[in-house]
This record gives sequence, C-alpha cells and structure tokens, in this order.
Amino acid sequence: MREASVWPKEDGKFPFKQFLVDTFNILFKASLEIFRLVAIGIGIPDNAFDELFLDKPLSTFRLIHYPSWQGKHPQAAITEDGKVVTTPDHTDTPFMTLLHTFDFDGLEVMNSKGQWQPIKSRPNGFIMNIGDVLSRMTNGRFKATRHRVLDIGRDRYSVPFFNEPSFDADIGINWVNKFTKEGPEHVPEKYGPWYMHTVKHIKKFAEYKTLPEFDY
Repeated sequence: MREASVWPKEDGKFPFKQFLVDTFNILFKASLEIFRLVAIGIGIPDNAFDELFLDKPLSTFRLIHYPSWQGKHPQAAITEDGKVVTTPDHTDTPFMTLLHTFDFDGLEVMNSKGQWQPIKSRPNGFIMNIGDVLSRMTNGRFKATRHRVLDIGRDRYSVPFFNEPSFDADIGINWVNKFTKEGPEHVPEKYGPWYMHTVKHIKKFAEYKTLPEFDY
C-alpha cells in the first residue's frame, strides 16, 4: 500500500515536486492538530490519535481532474434528483480528508436532514470530510461525510489530502472505549487489512477488483 510517487520531468521554471512535498507535510501536520481537537472534544487524551500516524502513514495527496461529460452522458450518471454527477455519492474510506476546490462549484454533501447541500469554496480555506475510519473509531460520534461531485459543464479540479493511518495501526471498533473505560469492549483491528477488505468486498472499487486475497 506504500509506493513511490511518479514525478514528471521539470523544466526548472517551477519547483513542482518540492512544492507538493512541502504542501503534503503542511497538510499532514495540520490534520494532526485537528485530531488533537477531536480527541479533546470526545474527552480522551489530546495525543491519543498520534500513535496511529507515527510509523509510515499511508496518507496521500492527489491532484484530481473532473472532466465534463462529452456528448450524451450515461444513465448511471443521473441521480435520483435528476442531476448529473462525475463522481457518485460516497464516503471517504480513510480517516479524514482535507480538500481545496479552488473556485470550482460542484461539491455537495448530505446534511443531517438527508438533503444535498452545495459547498462553496472559501479563499485560503479547506473543506474537511470525516472518513469511515474516524467514524467507526469514535462509535459514530463523528459521522462520515456523504458527498458527491456534480458535472458543472466544464473541467473541474480539486486537491484532496487523504489522511490515512499506518498499515498496522489499530482502528478497531470501540477504540475510544480504551480511554473512557465505558461501553462495549474495544476490538483491535489493523487498518491495512480492514482497508483492503472494505474497498474490494464492501465498496467494490473497480481498481481493486482483481486484487488477490492476502493472509495477514
């Protein structure tokens, strides 16, 4: 689950690789600060989440291009409320996502009433999506953000930072109860095997369809 990034050849006009590496490090540190606030909010030690990210975390920083559908869009791209999507509704599997959408619209999240809410970008600001892992570890106190991306009729770009724990990090259910000593007993589970099973057998991502089964 860890592999080297593929970098384009640079012409010396802009330090592309260094800029992205520096941005990755800034976002990684910022996310750890957010996790400390989360920990304080649920009444556990502020550094409780730190150990999950200390040894080779699997976080990724991506540059994503959403082209508009050309010609007649497929029926599968039409939502129940009649809108056209480039990315259907889903929750992010990892811990948390920090996302910058520049000045592009198109991102919508489902609110507590089950309604789709457009998200406007803010200058020098980031959007935070709670992932499946954080939700399950906090016993649902933080709910994973259901979201989708609409076809805006032109090319759209965004840069999400997906914060993921280390492969062997314990992300088992009732994790918070290790600290609170309340509720059901914590059941340890490693992030790597859980992730591979989730994306292949539950979410059924196409790119993992032919992934062999691993005995961890």
